[in-house]
Amino acid sequence: MGLREEVYGFIRDYDKGDVELISTTLKKNKKDVLLCLKQLEDEGRIYKGSRVQGYLYKAKDNDAPESDYHEKTYSINLPADDIIEEMFALGNIEKRCNKNCRAILRFVYRSLIDNAKKHSKSDIIDVSIETDSKDAEINVADNGLGILKSMVDKTHFPDEFFAMMNMFDETNTADMNEDCTIAARMLIMHMLAEQLSLQTHDILYDKYNEYSGAYLSCNYYEGTRLRFLISRNTRRKVSDYIIENERY
Repeated sequence: MGLREEVYGFIRDYDKGDVELISTTLKKNKKDVLLCLKQLEDEGRIYKGSRVQGYLYKAKDNDAPESDYHEKTYSINLPADDIIEEMFALGNIEKRCNKNCRAILRFVYRSLIDNAKKHSKSDIIDVSIETDSKDAEINVADNGLGILKSMVDKTHFPDEFFAMMNMFDETNTADMNEDCTIAARMLIMHMLAEQLSLQTHDILYDKYNEYSGAYLSCNYYEGTRLRFLISRNTRRKVSDYIIENERY
């Protein structure tokens, strides 16, 4: 099997991927992978997602008939509850996802929106929601300073890349009992997610099934974006990871 089919097989099996993740996982040269992606896109077998989706490639034959996608841009000053309720309504989440999944999506949305309001100095926030036959996926992106700057300012992390490498390690994050800090919330999201990717500027972290890690991306992203995927019928619960009185 040639490299192009390996790349296509990765995108088909894992649902989404970008050049860094594919080349790292397959242990192939980035330029060769990028060429394969371009050829597959020209052939109409894959397509590239929008900005808020992180420009991830997706196989066209993976789009099940019941797949549903919605994306909107909001003012950063709009209340988080208003954004969450509108996205839930657009995606018909009350009917498409079980109680656990809905609570998790609310927690992730609220955490990311609140963080953008407090720390990013962004003026807008891009939000999406997508469901298919098995999973629910949300993307949240802003055009601000980046989450890692706040992490470095509020923790013992010496620089942004070190922060990205260590922010999902429970032994290195801030105290989780102190009002659920940025680091603690990110750790909780990591534990809840089936798949997660976070990019700020040229630093990227991926949790993709058995693979996870931080690395430098060749694509510079202005601000911060996070992709979070969870099963629509998950048994995971937010209450298993956060203090009892935390609001989500």
